[in-house]
Amino acid sequence: VRSHGDRLAIKTDQETLTFTALNRRANRIARAILSRRGDGAEPIALLFDHGAAVLVALLAVLKSGKFYVVLDASYPRDRLEAMLGDAGAKLIVTESSNLALARQLSGGAAEVIDCADVDPSLPDGDLGVYPAPDSLALLLYTSGSTGQPKGAMHTHRNVLVDVRNLTNGWCVTDKDRWLLHTSVSFANSVRTIYSSLLNGGSLYPYDIKKTGFAALPQWLLANEITIARTVPTTFREFMGTLKTGQIFPAIRVLSVGGEPLLRADLDYFNGHFSPGCV
Repeated sequence: VRSHGDRLAIKTDQETLTFTALNRRANRIARAILSRRGDGAEPIALLFDHGAAVLVALLAVLKSGKFYVVLDASYPRDRLEAMLGDAGAKLIVTESSNLALARQLSGGAAEVIDCADVDPSLPDGDLGVYPAPDSLALLLYTSGSTGQPKGAMHTHRNVLVDVRNLTNGWCVTDKDRWLLHTSVSFANSVRTIYSSLLNGGSLYPYDIKKTGFAALPQWLLANEITIARTVPTTFREFMGTLKTGQIFPAIRVLSVGGEPLLRADLDYFNGHFSPGCV
């Protein structure tokens, strides 16, 4: 924030946040969290749609010295209830569009904060709360494909080491523009969010579930996205919608992992990305 205050941090079709604006908004929500729960580490549940608001909220949780667990609003209710109960969160931070669901999930056992109702007069300066490197930063739940979803714990050190390795390996800079289309509840999103913001880059959330693939090609071109991370299934589906010869010249790094890659995927890559893209 000190180095890149006026630079773009997050951009969606609905709003644009500089690093200074992002920091101030997160600081206010962090103070609202502390006013409800006091000092000390504990899980804070986040219930949001895909977009800028959830990114503000997760930073607010970290700034309060607590750790977050993301409840994707598109998940089935029984899954959300199981995750909330397993995490033991006593506070849900949400947005107006998901307020009713948050109250239903809380069942009176957890408090609820609607970010839209956070007092705008709360101080927006940094809080001076600095968690230890090995304290928890976030709790992400597995897909549950082999049984009950399990909470995977990530410390601040885990995240920073991962980001540093990726930053060095991909030569990430503050000029990079990152596509964020995976749910923030997926582990895949952690690298994208923090590798972008901690390097002074720009993060571009795109809601695949709501918007679909049809508008994505023009959106990638218009926003000059430079780094895209996805999984083979999504990559394959997107590539199948493109016209022959349609190329994304600004993308310099394409990361496709988490599932087996096919020869056809490499052919897609060679047909739709520039020779300089890694």
